[in-house]
Amino acid sequence: MVRIAIVEDEKLYEKQLEGFLHQYEKERKETFEITLFTDGDEIVENYRAQFDIILMDIQMQFMDGMTAAEAIREVDSEVIIIFITNLRQYAIRGYAVDALDYVVKPISYFAFSERLNRAVRRLKKRTKHTIIVKIRGGIARIDAEDLYYVESRNHTMIYHTAESFNRLGMKWAGGSYALLTQVLRDEWGFHGSVITDYSLNTYTHVDEMIRAGGDLFLTQDAKTFGMEDDATQIALLRQSTKNILYMVANSSAMSISTDGYLRPVWQTVMICVDIAMIAALALWGILAIRSVKKKEEQEEKR
Repeated sequence: MVRIAIVEDEKLYEKQLEGFLHQYEKERKETFEITLFTDGDEIVENYRAQFDIILMDIQMQFMDGMTAAEAIREVDSEVIIIFITNLRQYAIRGYAVDALDYVVKPISYFAFSERLNRAVRRLKKRTKHTIIVKIRGGIARIDAEDLYYVESRNHTMIYHTAESFNRLGMKWAGGSYALLTQVLRDEWGFHGSVITDYSLNTYTHVDEMIRAGGDLFLTQDAKTFGMEDDATQIALLRQSTKNILYMVANSSAMSISTDGYLRPVWQTVMICVDIAMIAALALWGILAIRSVKKKEEQEEKR
């Protein structure tokens, strides 16, 4: 099912767009869930990244479509936006908010279906399943394949992910100061080291990562800083070094007696089982050898 929002203040065009969507459903055997809004402020209010496609009028009474699209893009970089407008020059501005396309009024079904077909094809190319998570100041989309596990701590859900390829709105997660410092370290009290997922992307930068609060950048290419003699960057490198050393010092890599480390019960049980099995096999081996030797001695005496 494709979730589509129509944001249109003119009833004539609202009904026309809805009719075109139903016609497209019948012709292409698609299923749409359609939600109607009469102004930009209505869709922006309590927006939760719940739509796949937004058909957005530009000229509206309270909040115009361009302003609404900018607000939506701050929290949702994935939704497909198609502008509906009277004037082409307004539509060209849509590329600033990564709009897929635009349709000029009066709307013909052919032009509309061509744009919608592009949007549906793009959706079908996306094989990833995403999870919508509420965070301070907005929401975040997490790719399900990047989610390692979820931890509940003091009524707070902590999502452990490979953060390199995720985005918060239009911002790369690995370069988000709000995520890595304000939320992870300041709000949640995390003191360890942050490492990115394996990354060869052009939009991931080690400078941006370390300034955001990250420590380790996983890649096969050499990543260098833009200003190695910059005092701020040197201070950040020192802090990252402390974070990495803290992580190692407080891990089981040092000693099982490290403060705060407790071996899981299942590991202790498995170790005991292994020791018991080894002892049993050793005892069986000794008894078997003695039995063979006794038989040989008896045969020699005969």
